[in-house]
Amino acid sequence: MVTFTPTKLAKILGIKPLSVYLSIIHHYLKELAEEGLIEPFPQRNRCRYVIRRGSPLWKAT
Repeated sequence: MVTFTPTKLAKILGIKPLSVYLSIIHHYLKELAEEGLIEPFPQRNRCRYVIRRGSPLWKAT
């Protein structure tokens, strides 16, 4: 299981973690979650996302 936030993903991609960029990343992550490729993992005030072994994205990690 791999967990990440939009901010962590932006840092990995080399994108400045500005709110405009983070909202775009969050939008794409929501789309991936709707497709069943990742799962939202809600926390108190933000959302983490999870890639599990059953996901096709697991091979890319």
